Amino acid sequence: NGFNLDVPTLEDIIPYEEKYKAYAFVSQDIPVYEVGAIFKNAFDAGNRLEILFITHNGEPGKNLLGTITSYDLIVQ
Repeated sequence: NGFNLDVPTLEDIIPYEEKYKAYAFVSQDIPVYEVGAIFKNAFDAGNRLEILFITHNGEPGKNLLGTITSYDLIVQ
């Protein structure tokens, strides 16, 4: 049971992230400043949040629309 290289699903990704609980779900309508706050709040709380999964309404079990990592927020 390997990765689908065309379109990864949550079922492909979650097993790798689940052991650390290093993920959260967000709605497709979340403002970018709130995304930054989610990562900062997790860091401040001592949690290592690595990825946000974007779904239509921010709930697990829905179609994955995209992902955001803290590296996506770095401004050069």
